[in-house]
Amino acid sequence: MKKIVSWLSLAVVAMLLVAGASARPDEGDRRLMERLERMEQQVQRLSAMQDRSPGRIGRPDGPRGPLCPPAMQASRPMPPSGPACPVTPRHMQKIGCAVRTLIFLAIVVNIILAVWVYSDTRKQSESRGIFIVLVLLAGLPAAILYALIRLGDRVGQKPS
Repeated sequence: MKKIVSWLSLAVVAMLLVAGASARPDEGDRRLMERLERMEQQVQRLSAMQDRSPGRIGRPDGPRGPLCPPAMQASRPMPPSGPACPVTPRHMQKIGCAVRTLIFLAIVVNIILAVWVYSDTRKQSESRGIFIVLVLLAGLPAAILYALIRLGDRVGQKPS
């Protein structure tokens, strides 16, 4: 029981360290976000300049006609209506933090399952070290496989 409590406390401390490290962006991320924002502003300026500029050289200003023949216009896909939902750097940062947290939780669950398999094999005084490795690598499916094999062993034993 003391080992399980120590493993859980170690997992909680590690989770707090990862959460603290992912909460504050480092210098490289900040510079990357600023550069991305400058590039977006430049694209918007170029788009506005393109809208203001006249069509081809020698062509009068005013509404432009279709660029493709009428037969091809019917088959062209229509652009999506409404404003597009831009993904801001802040959204990307939150998504990255969530992904890191999920990966960390998966690792913690795998370690807890491996500790359970280890303690169960010690109670039985059997050597099933391969299951400990499988649980560390594959996680929950390997723990379920171990539990099914363990149940099969109990059913196969005759009561004394």
